[in-house]
Amino acid sequence: MKRGNLAYRYRSRTYTAAELYTKVQRQMKPQNAQARYKTASLVVSLNLETDAQQPARWVEVRLVFSAPVRARRTDTWVIFLCTDVTLRDTKILEVYALRWSIEVYFKEIKQHLGFLREQSGRYQVAYASVHLAAIRYLLLFEAMLRSGRLTYGEIRDRESGRLQMLTYAALLWQLFRAVIEGALESLVRELGRKVVQKVTAAIDQTVEDFLNDALQMNSEQVVAQLKAEELGYL
Repeated sequence: MKRGNLAYRYRSRTYTAAELYTKVQRQMKPQNAQARYKTASLVVSLNLETDAQQPARWVEVRLVFSAPVRARRTDTWVIFLCTDVTLRDTKILEVYALRWSIEVYFKEIKQHLGFLREQSGRYQVAYASVHLAAIRYLLLFEAMLRSGRLTYGEIRDRESGRLQMLTYAALLWQLFRAVIEGALESLVRELGRKVVQKVTAAIDQTVEDFLNDALQMNSEQVVAQLKAEELGYL
């Protein structure tokens, strides 16, 4: 929860989150000697009614306050809200940690894996985008596990760099192709249209084979890459 001016009712009085924190600050303690954070909680009431003209709808919630054991500043603390007041503080934090990993995943696929980047509002496209982003993530995660020494971020940056290089190469080839076609156009009268088309097709095929090899990795490239990894060059 944010530390704003949202009012909580505690022992018949209303307090903000910051005011409640001052009440529990001295009671906060770590779960064990190795714990990096100390916690404390309060069961308070929260008004769910947003219309001031309507009767209040108070419900009980548990607020869990957490702060580093060795905080450099006094305002280094966070607050968690749970609607199940029977849960222990540790369980609430465990559930939040699982939830946070989901948030991190969605941020990752939105920023780096093209989630919902497709230029379409159709449901089928959005549905496919969810699965395509998940497949990309799993492929990178598998590469991280196989590497054994690189983090997920390092794997992602390395592969993204390779894809950007291939994309740039493909765009650059389109530019060169336009220049080559312009140069060959002047030879149509001397060589004939069919000959020029055959030359252009041969060039296209050669470049396409090169890009496919770079993207799909043929057997020779796989052997070379494995050797380079063994030597520590990758």
